[in-house]
Amino acid sequence: MIAAIIIFAYSFLLFYYYGFAVIKGLLNLLGVNQSEKLSIPTLTLVGVAVVTILASALNLVMPLGLVFSIFLFIGGIIIYFLMHPFKQVDTYRRPASVWILLILAVLTVLEIATHRPNVSDTALYHAQTIRWFETYPAVPGLGNLHHRLAFNSSWLVLNAAFSFAYLGFRSFHFMGAILLLICLFYFVEGLADFFQSRLSWSGAIKVLCIPLSFHLFSSEVSSPAYDMPVSLLIFVIVILWIEMIEEGSEFGGRAVAVFLLSIFLLTIKLSALPILGFPVWILIKQFRNNSWRRVAILFSLALLTTAPWMIRSLILSGYLFFPLSQIDLFSFDWKVPLEQVESVRNGIVGFARLPGRDWQTALTMTPSQWVPVWFENLTFNQQGIFTLALFSPILLWLARFVSPIAISKQYVYGYCILYAGVIFWFLSAPDIRFGYGYVAGVCVFVMSLFLIALFHKIGPNLKLPTYVTCLALIVFQGYTLSHSLELSTIRERIFLPSDYIRSRADACDISNGTVYCRVEGGQCNYDKFPCIPSPRPYVEMRGPTFQDGFRVGSK
Repeated sequence: MIAAIIIFAYSFLLFYYYGFAVIKGLLNLLGVNQSEKLSIPTLTLVGVAVVTILASALNLVMPLGLVFSIFLFIGGIIIYFLMHPFKQVDTYRRPASVWILLILAVLTVLEIATHRPNVSDTALYHAQTIRWFETYPAVPGLGNLHHRLAFNSSWLVLNAAFSFAYLGFRSFHFMGAILLLICLFYFVEGLADFFQSRLSWSGAIKVLCIPLSFHLFSSEVSSPAYDMPVSLLIFVIVILWIEMIEEGSEFGGRAVAVFLLSIFLLTIKLSALPILGFPVWILIKQFRNNSWRRVAILFSLALLTTAPWMIRSLILSGYLFFPLSQIDLFSFDWKVPLEQVESVRNGIVGFARLPGRDWQTALTMTPSQWVPVWFENLTFNQQGIFTLALFSPILLWLARFVSPIAISKQYVYGYCILYAGVIFWFLSAPDIRFGYGYVAGVCVFVMSLFLIALFHKIGPNLKLPTYVTCLALIVFQGYTLSHSLELSTIRERIFLPSDYIRSRADACDISNGTVYCRVEGGQCNYDKFPCIPSPRPYVEMRGPTFQDGFRVGSK
């Protein structure tokens, strides 16, 4: 836990410094009045995106090891002395009860973060992908060695950049926990606003997101999996959007944060595509205002954000957006064969429809056949969340009659983006964990309106309902912490977190080299490298070292 605390603090400061510097620089370039102050958590989340983009760009030419860490550290020192970030941010006092809630939340995240990663995909390919990024620059044709190594999530790049494997202790995997903590500090702002008698839609959503985050994602905190980051950032983007509307800000720091985080989200996972509706709206507004300079700068920002990600995809697989074979523009000797790309995509869809069953059978079933089976496979809570999300348009319509907040077209536009995300997720790959950002997002979007209506019904004095809400959250957080404690391993986790499960793999051959293949009942995990799930006899190395890459030879 001591290592976790040190890495948490170091990472938070770096993310905040880089986020502060980039937002300040962008607002100057865009000619925006900087009277709108963004909170520390908001700037830190922007910094997460900025540092990830930097890591993605540099990993094209260098491994994410000691040299990268030195580069990042020096950049943070320069920002600190030139810009004095903490002197330029507005802060306000929080009640003691809010601090109690925050302390319990931090302790819960710290406890869970030091557990052993238990997400199955981490053992299958997350850990190995991170090790590739720690050890080498982007490797041509890596997807031929194992298709999932070409999934190209920038979240795994960030985990490699902050794994500190070069220190010799182990490869740390704290980025999910750090992101959750930053988001929790952001969400708690809503409760603090209630104590200041500032009741808002965005504040209500923040309050609801506190218990929701733990309920949905506790099992993923210790893993470098990227479903949780996508969902959390969707929540944050929607809240920032609503805050922007509430404050009547035409174009300011929040708009820039929404734009950057939305584009960045696409580089974590392609399923975030519907969220691009937010930056599209921002661009359209600037078009209508004839703000051509701003449009050019925003387009350049989008290009700088996505270019390293797309170049990496070309290197890893030969495709701009793996595993989408429809966009096939380049020809490289390391390119993953078309039929294999389509098989990977079909496997994702089939597995998402009927997990644990034959995915090829799932693809041949009609919706009337697979949807009832899919729904039955959900837990009771998941069925409730999905049903609420499905019928949320009716609830949003009813909310107009009970909520004191006028639901403008801009709010409805934000809701439509989320609901389009629900449809996109369900039609593409409806594994519930892939869609929590959309499914839970529309639920919270609507239910927060009823929460505000309830507060108004109680009376103009918000102190009593706010204290009751805070007490309920403290009780929930205490319960979550008590059920998260892993007392049997706490002594071994005092200094270092639990490591990845040991690999269970034996040496196996590819066409002209030797790697590891997992044994029956085992997984690759991290320590045996490089490791793949099964032999690839038709894959060959393109040169004498793994850095030269892999291609499919003649069968």
